[in-house]
Amino acid sequence: MPHSLWLLWRLIGIRALKPPPPASILPALREASSLPVAFLTSRWVSIITEWVELVEARRAADYEGVDPVATAANLRMDEFVTTDLGARTAVVRATLTHLSVLDDAADADALAPALAAFNVHSQAGSAMAGPKGQVVQAADMPVMRHAVVSGLHGVRGTGVVVQDDGRNVLLPRSLGA
Repeated sequence: MPHSLWLLWRLIGIRALKPPPPASILPALREASSLPVAFLTSRWVSIITEWVELVEARRAADYEGVDPVATAANLRMDEFVTTDLGARTAVVRATLTHLSVLDDAADADALAPALAAFNVHSQAGSAMAGPKGQVVQAADMPVMRHAVVSGLHGVRGTGVVVQDDGRNVLLPRSLGA
């Protein structure tokens, strides 16, 4: 990180984050290498929390069965790009079945075109596939994981599972679970 950005981060610090981060992750975010890392981590934890709370509120309001939010399935990118073909096949099948694109009894031939689509990296051949500036430093990874564990502690009773010490999160109704 350029010295000027590092200095700005140390002078402004975590108070500059808008919206403010959940209090439970403030200690962890103080150790982040930059304001962008703290902001992105804070927003990610907040967005996951807000989504889970929204779904729970709508389910409690008896929208179940008619509300697309209350009945929404959750998907993780890693479930689609995993090298474990069995796991990828299962999540693609579950997704297409949930969306009523594929019948439960569909054979492997019906699923083959969708699986082929996920064999190609979506950014392959684009400018997004090229080298990128490194915002998140290696030293930020434990900080971010600690923030995830701390920040999602309060929503775990709703079925959120923090996996691998904050490396991943499993939401309720995940099609890959």
